[in-house]
Order: sequence, then C-alpha cells, then structure tokens
Amino acid sequence: MNRDITTARKSFAAVRQIERNWRLDRYDGRNSDSTAQTHAYRLRQAHEAVARCDRAVQGLLTVEHDLASRIAQCKDATGWDRPELTTRLRAARKQLRALAN
Repeated sequence: MNRDITTARKSFAAVRQIERNWRLDRYDGRNSDSTAQTHAYRLRQAHEAVARCDRAVQGLLTVEHDLASRIAQCKDATGWDRPELTTRLRAARKQLRALAN
C-alpha cells in the first residue's frame, strides 16, 4: 500500500505542476501534445494507484491533491497564502502518515 501512496502522490504532484505551467502560460505552444499526453497519463496513473488503496486513504489522497491545487491557484492568482487551507493540508498529511504506518 505504501508504494501505491507514493505513486499517487508523485503523480498528483506532476499533474499539479503541469496544470500550473499551463495556467502561467509557460509552454508557449511547445510540446503541447506531449504535455497533454503526459498530463493524462500521470492523472490516470494517480487514479489507478488511489483505487488500490484503502477507502480512508483514498479520501485523504484526494483531499490532499485538491487542497494543494487550491493553494497553488490562489497563490498564482493573488500572491497570497491561504493559511486555513495550509492548516487543513497539514492535517490531512498527518492523518495520511498515520494510516500509512
């Protein structure tokens, strides 16, 4: 199960990075097709890894990804941190570590 958690977290992080680069227009049309394919592949890989985990871990992995995405979007749009979201993210990660052990 720990391997699936690691795979899901790494894949979700890659997906968030690609989405952030799209949001900030860092690609300028280069490699757009391969980037979209990589995005779809990593997202599928993350969802497959999450599906192999326990139900509680599935929820925490999804919450972690969603909160990290919201924090990044807000930071890019306004430049401000969202301390309430960061606190929730930290709590989710703590629960995830407790369930993984």
